[in-house]
Amino acid sequence: MSRLLLCWHLHQPFYFLPDGTQSVPGVLAFRCLQNYRSMALIAREFSSVRMTFNITPSLLAQIQALGSGALRDALVEMLADDDPDPRQVKRLSAAIPERYIRRHPAAATLFQRLRDGTADPAHLRDLVVWLHLASFSPAIPDPEVEELAAKGRNFSPVERESLRRHVIAAIAELPSLYASLQRTGQVEISTSPFCHPMLPLLCSTDIVRQTRTTLRAPRPAFSWPQDAREQIRRGLDVCEEILKTRPAGMWPSEGALSEEVLDMMAEEKVAWTATDEVLLFASEPAATRDSLYSRWVFREQISVFFRDHELSDLIGFSYQRMDEESAGRDLAARIESTAGRHPDGCVVIILDGENPWDWYPSFGSRFLRIFYGEVEGRGIRTMTFSEASSGGVESRPLSRLVPGSWMGLHFDNWIGSEQANRAWQALAGARADWETHCCALNDDERQEGFRHLLIAEGSDWFWWYSLTTDPETKRRFDRLFRANLQFVYRLLKQPVPAVLETPLGDTLPQCGAVPMLAAPVIDGKETGFFEWRGALTVDPADFWMTIRPVSLPFSRIRLCRDRRALYLRIDLRAPLDGRLVFDVGAAEHLVADPASPQTSAFRWKSAELFEAEVPWTLIPVSSGCFSLRIIYRPPQQAEVVLPPEGALSFRIDTREDWWV
Repeated sequence: MSRLLLCWHLHQPFYFLPDGTQSVPGVLAFRCLQNYRSMALIAREFSSVRMTFNITPSLLAQIQALGSGALRDALVEMLADDDPDPRQVKRLSAAIPERYIRRHPAAATLFQRLRDGTADPAHLRDLVVWLHLASFSPAIPDPEVEELAAKGRNFSPVERESLRRHVIAAIAELPSLYASLQRTGQVEISTSPFCHPMLPLLCSTDIVRQTRTTLRAPRPAFSWPQDAREQIRRGLDVCEEILKTRPAGMWPSEGALSEEVLDMMAEEKVAWTATDEVLLFASEPAATRDSLYSRWVFREQISVFFRDHELSDLIGFSYQRMDEESAGRDLAARIESTAGRHPDGCVVIILDGENPWDWYPSFGSRFLRIFYGEVEGRGIRTMTFSEASSGGVESRPLSRLVPGSWMGLHFDNWIGSEQANRAWQALAGARADWETHCCALNDDERQEGFRHLLIAEGSDWFWWYSLTTDPETKRRFDRLFRANLQFVYRLLKQPVPAVLETPLGDTLPQCGAVPMLAAPVIDGKETGFFEWRGALTVDPADFWMTIRPVSLPFSRIRLCRDRRALYLRIDLRAPLDGRLVFDVGAAEHLVADPASPQTSAFRWKSAELFEAEVPWTLIPVSSGCFSLRIIYRPPQQAEVVLPPEGALSFRIDTREDWWV
């Protein structure tokens, strides 16, 4: 019988600035409580289901630091604040997706007060408590959390301090929890390179010329293969230091591999690695779906497993719109069917262990329990990757490997855009300057400075530079990248280059300017070919980085304006059956409710599509820009917020066509 190899990838980048300030507060604590804790505890309920957790060193190191008190999370520490600043609460609450907060009526009411500006200090203190209660997974029994949730409000200072300690303890216990699962043999812990860099790009950014891309490589090139090797080595070291066992396997950051990287991994005694099936089919022309389920061995040095793209993506992108019980059974049935056709092989599923669950009705817990139960009940044999690498699975020689990542035969999501290339150029300059001047430092200074260089080599900064997202997220990640390089220059006692003193690119999302056009007819349908021609178009899917809700309710958004109003068109995938809420930064949100259209403060119509006319008197405009969040609240379903974090920002085009 074929084996199932299941790997959950757990990752967070380094969120702390060199001075210990947390640039992206709340996210790490939320994911620890909501996902990493529940993933381990639910797995433990099914002791016969073997699996692998790939935990990145950057995540492990921060968990250890938060648990020990070496670093502090601003949101967690706010539990001790008797008079929270509403602006700070609003900023920190962005770390928690609204659907987690709104599932609790008491929390939803307090959250709305914060939005409306009507929250007093008592409301704010209670809301901070609820932000933490909402972060704990309801799938895991927790008497302290349940007792506070039942109380609902008026939490005392003693209760808030007790919750703060409980949160820190729950985070601190995670390394020992995963280590204990590994000791039982049920779980294998693998890891990734130290700061989650794109290893092929560290070896040379010119590798993009070998990929299927139309984007330009930066000049000068970044080419430090010794750094790639150091990232591999340090990743293994950190995991061994914290979990007390040196990993045998490594999931390369973003599944990014090349032949040079495979050689390095083998030389560092990595027994196995993995990536997406697309690299196999590009590398081995004779490879078929049947051979996908083999263990491939590169130059007799290292086992390479290729994930089943379809099965992995079903969890990440499709099952969220199904009943979780049906989804769990469907996945097990698909695995059983595939395994039956490949009795000597292995079915490989690898994906994020946190991002998919935000869109599941039970946030994934029901799905996981049904799926694991079905795996046990159907007698599907599960193995860790090390067990499969040691034998018992059909093997084939891998003679070559085309470079690429889990995203495809390219690295376009991390290099090639104007902003990303500017970051690569800044990194190349800093790395060269380090090599020139670091000899003047003592050993401790060299260790500290080089660590911050390695952090700046992480993939996350280049990901955010490459993609459209909300301005606050771009600002925070840009700040992290530049701060690490600024620290290096100050340690070297060298001038910080001017390019690092200001954001490397526009920190606003790439939404563009809203043009002046003739006013469209607000009738909910396509009135004429030229009606919206020339309008600014936004694709909602662009604002989800990896895991997005499959059933986005709208496919395209268009905006135009005249002197009197903003005109908004939303192309619907299905008739509008819930409320559309528009947050334009005003004191009150603008609401389009099909159940009571007469209550709206602006004119709109929904039929084949949604069209609205919003007077400028309702929209705050500052320095020629306005912001917009769109919240869709269908009945008895999870709400969808565009963008998932922060707000879109648009410019008003001051160039007016002569015919308007």
